[in-house]
Amino acid sequence: MRFARITNIVALVGGVIMGPWALRSAEAATPQLNWAAVEIAFVGSMVAVVLAIAFQALLRNTGGVRSGLRNMATAGVFFAASGMSALVVAAYRGTVGPSAYFIAAIGFGVLIGAGINRVAFRGAFAT
Repeated sequence: MRFARITNIVALVGGVIMGPWALRSAEAATPQLNWAAVEIAFVGSMVAVVLAIAFQALLRNTGGVRSGLRNMATAGVFFAASGMSALVVAAYRGTVGPSAYFIAAIGFGVLIGAGINRVAFRGAFAT
């Protein structure tokens, strides 16, 4: 538990630091990101996490479920922090648009997907 907390803190700090570079990458996307891309990234990342962990649960791979939940949660923290940092930078520059929300949408989608899995497999695979 302590290791998971430390890795989440490192992911949070790293995400905040990486936010401006994530924003630059999202702004450089060809073709330009639009609001539909943000929605697809949010839903797609959420569904991908749910399916990845559910597949491990169907295989009765308890280690895969536990480590998958931990790793997906840490990745979600990193992307959410990076996305929020990118949003702050874009707001400061006055260029808030779909590209500013893209990384945060991925992060929050991953976190919600991990939360759905935690609730769904709470009794079978307690972490």
